[in-house]
Amino acid sequence: MVRWSKALRGLDRFTDAVRAAGAEMVLHGHSHQGTFSTIPGSEIPVIGVTSASHRSGHSLKRAAGWNRISIHREDASWEITVNSRRLAPDGQLHDFRTTRFTRPTKESVL
Repeated sequence: MVRWSKALRGLDRFTDAVRAAGAEMVLHGHSHQGTFSTIPGSEIPVIGVTSASHRSGHSLKRAAGWNRISIHREDASWEITVNSRRLAPDGQLHDFRTTRFTRPTKESVL
């Protein structure tokens, strides 16, 4: 969750525009918690990553981190794997979560 003063204004207009125009995925960063969701009313994934300077305290969920996104083409789809890594209080990077999803190719939708 992003503080109101830093939140995207016009979020409904943004999601309406993305849903109408279409997108393979939406990427964003610099929040206090990595997120995976979808644009409401669609299957368009929204992937957020934590701020690189955020201190973790005791929870890897809110720790500084990054995502490695791998995209591979299959016959009629894109196979997408997101490996999330987080910086622990001991200064070591740890695997936090792996998320996989499939998106149709443009040709398979037509």
